[in-house]
Amino acid sequence: MSVEYTETPHGEHDPDGRGYYGPYGGRFMPEALIGVVDEVAAEYDKARTDPDFIAEFRRLLRDYAGRPSLLTEAKRFGEHAGGARIFLKR
Repeated sequence: MSVEYTETPHGEHDPDGRGYYGPYGGRFMPEALIGVVDEVAAEYDKARTDPDFIAEFRRLLRDYAGRPSLLTEAKRFGEHAGGARIFLKR
């Protein structure tokens, strides 16, 4: 299974400047959450164009998303176990 990720800052599935998805409504949430959600959205907008973020995101999709799962090397666990190469099947 392959999952595609768009690297464009604003794709067709993103809300416009008002938070609207097409002609239908925007975001509806308690007022107390709006500041936090705006902060998360701003950080995500920065991260989604960062090559390091995209590489890590793709690695996580490759190693953890979908079936069948791959073997994952547990490097830190292996170091803790005296340098052994330990793999996990998830």
